[in-house]
Amino acid sequence: MANEESRKGNDFLREQDEKRNRAMKELQDLQTLLDGASEGVQKKPASAAPKKPAAAPRPQKASSQETVLMEKNLYQQAEEERARQEEAARQERIRRTSSQKKSAAQPKKAQPAAADAPRPVRKVTRAEAERRRKARRRSSLIRLGGLLIVLLLIILAAACTIRKASKSPKDLNAANGSAVVEGSASAENGLTVDTSKPASQQETEQYLAVKDDADAPDYAKTYPGLYADTTSVTTKESEEKVCYLTFDDGPSDTVTPKILNTLEEYDVQATFFLVASQVPGNEELVQRMIEDGDTVCIHANVHEYETIYASVQAYLDDFAAAYDTIYAATGYRVQGFRFPGGSNNGILTGSDTLYSAIVTEMRRRGFEYYDWNAYDGDAEGSSVPDPASLASRAVDEVGQSSRNDVILLMHDTYGKENTATALPSIIEGLRSEGIDMLPISDSTRPVHFEVNEDTPSEYTGQEEDNSEEDSSEEDIGDEALE
Repeated sequence: MANEESRKGNDFLREQDEKRNRAMKELQDLQTLLDGASEGVQKKPASAAPKKPAAAPRPQKASSQETVLMEKNLYQQAEEERARQEEAARQERIRRTSSQKKSAAQPKKAQPAAADAPRPVRKVTRAEAERRRKARRRSSLIRLGGLLIVLLLIILAAACTIRKASKSPKDLNAANGSAVVEGSASAENGLTVDTSKPASQQETEQYLAVKDDADAPDYAKTYPGLYADTTSVTTKESEEKVCYLTFDDGPSDTVTPKILNTLEEYDVQATFFLVASQVPGNEELVQRMIEDGDTVCIHANVHEYETIYASVQAYLDDFAAAYDTIYAATGYRVQGFRFPGGSNNGILTGSDTLYSAIVTEMRRRGFEYYDWNAYDGDAEGSSVPDPASLASRAVDEVGQSSRNDVILLMHDTYGKENTATALPSIIEGLRSEGIDMLPISDSTRPVHFEVNEDTPSEYTGQEEDNSEEDSSEEDIGDEALE
């Protein structure tokens, strides 16, 4: 805007200069004409003419006076015109300069005015003050609640860490298994313990008691470390019905993780009878069982009847291999086992002495075996029933059992995905019936299929006149031969 005004002012001055120049030229032309007409009149030097163009009139001739008057009038008009032009130019310069100063000074004046202007004081009403107090109080409660939640999460995390640490296989000394601390060889009371050897080869006090016994069979002197910590078994029946969830033939990387996840979700512990030849590659699963409070027992090293039931020594060889495998993977000493096919399988009971000899030797070493008196049916036929059928049968058999100590047979090997799917329904169904679920331990009353004159009557859980129910439990064992 300032540039536009400046341009207009310059145009105006240039126009006025042109008018003045034209007027001066006309005056000079007129002067030339007057000089030519006034002959005989004495003239001044040419150099003085520009300085005093309006010289006083010369009275040589009366006819030249009128010409001088005209010249004077023209000169006065030219001077007045020039004065007006100069005044107009001066006023334009003043206006333009004032406008530029005003536009340049305006922003600087606006800033201090805005900064120094006093802010109006708004009166706070009582209702608004109360709302502000409530907002501050609510904000404080939210922050306090957040801190409490964080503190609670920290406490829960610490509790879980302590719980897992307390169940570490290196520190565990529970009823359902035990672990030893690794160390160098030591000697005490003639006992040599060399932890660099396999667990079944580490000498124990039980071994020292039999190694020099001439009447003991040779197989009793093998595997000096193959002894359990517990040598007595509870025979008293539980006052309330209790179910022991058990899984055979694992671990598998397809079914076992799902079962462990479900058990953890429902905060339930179970018992796993492992086929130890499947432990390599699945060590973390076995470790998790122990850390979660589940019981780990032996089913077999290799699930081959002809091999493990060839003799007492053959059974001990297979059992010791499984024992060492689990110990090497976890540091955990197994306390219990389950016969492949159950204790009443045809190979084991087909001999007059094999069953009795194996059971006698295993009990001498402190190991107890556990059959079952309830079954979900996941090992019958060529295909596994659907999850709903498995869950329905499992809950029904546990609920209908005449015994309070019910051991439920299931499987977690490959191809038993329906069992893992049915497990939540089984747990929920048993809980709806008010039935607790526990892992097998030394306080668990065993279930045995084979009953004869050498079997303590309290193991059967039946009176002598209940032969019909004993027979039905033998049928359960026959159905689940693996």
